Amino acid sequence: VPVRGIGEVVDATPDLQRVVSEEERSTTRFRAAADQFNTGRITAKALAEVIERGILPTVRATRERFDLLQKVYPEQQNLVAACRAYLRLRDDSWRVRTAAFRQSSMSMLREADTIERASLEILGQVTAALYAQGQTVSNVIRHDRQ
Repeated sequence: VPVRGIGEVVDATPDLQRVVSEEERSTTRFRAAADQFNTGRITAKALAEVIERGILPTVRATRERFDLLQKVYPEQQNLVAACRAYLRLRDDSWRVRTAAFRQSSMSMLREADTIERASLEILGQVTAALYAQGQTVSNVIRHDRQ
């Protein structure tokens, strides 16, 4: 089975849209778990495990897919590069957030928030570019996160 983007020029739009959808699913999953944590139904350790088992594997798999995208349309190269930066920062933000919950560290949570904001700013730019191209994108990322 040929890998998309290796040896052929591919349209990266479906991959870019998938990143937006995966961010939404991860955010929804985390918010549900955070609500349980905030009401005392799960521990900080359990919340960290939600990230480690349910969110980080998806972010890392997506990073691997984007690393394989070598030949995309020239007008999409900057968007793919931006998505790579977003995914690197998002991975870092989830990793730091997990450590913060495990260590009960407010300073690490603030660091995770800062990294998350930077990552979501990049994703917002990608989403806006897709929207400008007439692609279907989520309003959650475009409006709620900026």
